Amino acid sequence: MPWVAIHENVIGFDKNVFEELLGAVYGIIHIIVRPADMGYHFASRPRLYTVLWLKARFAMVHDISATYDRVSQAVRQWQPVLSLSSIYTRDQQLLLEVENKFRANHDLSCLTDASSDWTYLLGESETKHLHTYLAMWKAVRGTEPHTDKNCLFNLGQNPKFRRCWTNQHGAMPTLTAASRKLWSPYSRRWLIPSELCIAMGFNAGANTQTIVPVDPAVALFSYKCLGNAMNMASVGGVLACTLACLRPIDHVGS
Repeated sequence: MPWVAIHENVIGFDKNVFEELLGAVYGIIHIIVRPADMGYHFASRPRLYTVLWLKARFAMVHDISATYDRVSQAVRQWQPVLSLSSIYTRDQQLLLEVENKFRANHDLSCLTDASSDWTYLLGESETKHLHTYLAMWKAVRGTEPHTDKNCLFNLGQNPKFRRCWTNQHGAMPTLTAASRKLWSPYSRRWLIPSELCIAMGFNAGANTQTIVPVDPAVALFSYKCLGNAMNMASVGGVLACTLACLRPIDHVGS
């Protein structure tokens, strides 16, 4: 049996199932976690994290939830906010590779320089959604979308039925497996996988304005995998607080 485990799900998940099935052998607590707790403002929707530890191995010597609250307060005070506008890549070669990959899907020849507008690579339904989003944004926000670095549209959803765009802080509700093309009117393209990695807390940011080194494995991430991923900063914060608050039974009191 795992000594320590962390489970993530939606806020409405029935957390009582853990106590019913595992309460006899595991200590269990639940924490409401937001990416902004660890400085990441791309996704705004909170998640339910459940921390479990084997009672036969560990004792909780400090309250994990209270410790997480104190850590998140400290992070909010000193951590530079990683909002949408801070994750755009400046690597033209990387953009060219992504553009040419999608050009090949349209039976178009490769370019030698990245273009400044990827609208021509959108499908028919995506183009219709984009036009609808642009009109809606201007009507609701009163500004031109292309002037706002924090404006982003999910072209995978029909805005007439379910509008999905960034709030005034540049945050999407969440990232899903269907979020293949998150369109930036300012950049006139969609976010590429490495940018989504950064937004989700993965170590992949030397090509942006951040100072995080590039993880070579970033090329392995797909849009679908990233959409299903936990925010790495969130799970890292919860795990760090958990390990700091637990002690092996043999060491309690020492």
